Amino acid sequence: MEAHEPELTIVTAETATGRRGAADQVRRVVESQVSIGQLQSNLAHFLDAVRSLLAEQSTRAGVFELDEIALTAEISASGEVKLLGSGVAVQGGSAVGLTWRRRPDARG
Repeated sequence: MEAHEPELTIVTAETATGRRGAADQVRRVVESQVSIGQLQSNLAHFLDAVRSLLAEQSTRAGVFELDEIALTAEISASGEVKLLGSGVAVQGGSAVGLTWRRRPDARG
């Protein structure tokens, strides 16, 4: 008997093809099952990209020092992890907040 990989249920909202009126979009709630392994892989890829982005950035600006970076990411119905840009409304609280704080030994 083959062991079943654990899965997580992801609930998202997507725009349906029909429209009620000029300004009314029809949205529907979609549930999907994504394996924990796939989520781990996608999150690792996302975090590797963020690490690469931040690796060589200065943390000082005059007398000020960057202490914390917070990003908001979305997990799609297929388990993709995506950075949310400005102006993107999060539907149904489907975002994940990621916060980095400088290690005390990294200050100075």
